[in-house]
Amino acid sequence: MHSSIFLITLLILGVVNAEIDFDQVRPIEDKLKNNPERFPWYAELTQKLNVSTDETSGRITGGAEAFRGQFPYMAALYITESTGIYFCGGVIIGQRTILTTAVCLEAVRSIEVILGAHNIRYSEPEQIRYRLTPDAVRIHYGYNPNSMANDIALINMPSNIPFNSRIGKLFIPNTTTPSPDGDYGIISGWGIVSDSSSSLSEVLRYINALVISNSECANFFGSRITSNNLCASGAGGKSACSGDAGSPLVASRSNDAVHGLVSFGYYYCQAGYPHVYTRVLRFVDWIRSNSLYPVFDKMHLHLILFALISLCQVDAKIDLDEPSSKITGGSEAAKGQFPYMVGLYVTRLSGTTFCGGAIIGPRTVLTSAGCLESAISVEVVLGAHNIRFTEPEQIRVRVSSDRIKIHQNWNSLQKTNDIALINLLSSIPFDTRIKKINLPYYDTKSGESCLISGWGYTSDSSIVLSDVLNFINTTTITNLQCASYLGGMITNNNLCASGERGMSTCTGDAGSPLQTMQFIGPVVSGISSFSYYSCERGYPHAYTRVYNYIEWIKANSLYPL
Repeated sequence: MHSSIFLITLLILGVVNAEIDFDQVRPIEDKLKNNPERFPWYAELTQKLNVSTDETSGRITGGAEAFRGQFPYMAALYITESTGIYFCGGVIIGQRTILTTAVCLEAVRSIEVILGAHNIRYSEPEQIRYRLTPDAVRIHYGYNPNSMANDIALINMPSNIPFNSRIGKLFIPNTTTPSPDGDYGIISGWGIVSDSSSSLSEVLRYINALVISNSECANFFGSRITSNNLCASGAGGKSACSGDAGSPLVASRSNDAVHGLVSFGYYYCQAGYPHVYTRVLRFVDWIRSNSLYPVFDKMHLHLILFALISLCQVDAKIDLDEPSSKITGGSEAAKGQFPYMVGLYVTRLSGTTFCGGAIIGPRTVLTSAGCLESAISVEVVLGAHNIRFTEPEQIRVRVSSDRIKIHQNWNSLQKTNDIALINLLSSIPFDTRIKKINLPYYDTKSGESCLISGWGYTSDSSIVLSDVLNFINTTTITNLQCASYLGGMITNNNLCASGERGMSTCTGDAGSPLQTMQFIGPVVSGISSFSYYSCERGYPHAYTRVYNYIEWIKANSLYPL
């Protein structure tokens, strides 16, 4: 198969009218081919590779249809230029800010911004549409259409975006956000679904693709790849392509932050070649300076949480980059209602994060592997209700990394075997506020009532931990139901709970226990592991199934349980 490099941003020719006939939409190659002064690299490379510029093109290939509301941060953009109307993707990063690529907006005359969309062939009831002028656009001053350098742009919205179950946001990353390199990226968009197609996908689709090194990517694209880019593998024909320009890439380790924007790639999207993205982290200062309104900035959240933790007399700042969770839709617990709960301040080289845990023995705390990975030390807080203050009932213990046992087969990409122990140096002084919880005597079934407690965020709009311990009462669901939302990450070693009515765990609740009742009393059946970044939208939340790890727990606890 011959190949030709093309601009993935391939803004596809279309019309703003919701009744558009997508089967008649033409790809952007016409614009590239007919404008060699603006895009000289396109003609040069196609001539060098001896590939006709009249070929058809591709986009999110090898992917699957998203379920409605799965990627609420997505924006669809109809961009009117003098030569027609083109299509791009974008991502919501602020109450009034949308991030996309410069090539999408370089010649804009007007923009139709569509939020909350799943099927863009129609004007769905959930959609909100805005018509904007070029004054709303900010294109990077260093954008170069020849080299595709600095391919990034902003749209400043005229009013606050009304967030709801179908419209959400992503954060911009910072230096402590886990790097996407070597992680699996999730790319969503409405681009073409095969190389033989020539029209946009009606419905939102997505792929999972491995983020590869820039040096590996440069084997295909040469010096066009710089530190301002990141690349994803196109193995298996999974790729971004025509119509996906400006669409976001998020990573499994930090799926609440936008790491990449679809920029360019090879002409054929199913041929297995890498696809290239603008690396958002390299442009954070530019984003802050050019957005007319505040953006959802994880660095600022860290500073806010640092203030909270300082009040708790912990000498570190909180980092939200953990794959963690929170209690939404719940109630404040009574003091001593969950005496087995512990708060964990986990110190790493990158800062300090917060997690939950459960006392399961006189000297043993159970939590998740994701909480303790790369830990230098841990501050264990026992008997707490309000973690903003050092209450008289609290006991705080600092332990070093040699007291930590992480499951030997923990996989941070797939979230498998997400379990860990902290072996304390001395026995816990049990009292009315500090007690242990039993391990399960038998496995937990679907449909069982369960309690989940934690200090995580209390709403999707929250940016700080809850001062007080909260809890929810929900039910367990089948793994098959759970996998319909969370896919192949759900295995027999997971347990899932319903998120109906917005009752869920989220940021700050990683490692927190799921309690069920057995004939021996309350037992810890699950450990909060992962869920969707939005916690109030009704999606299930996944836990490590403790029953499957009882032998591992007994073998790795240094003391009798």
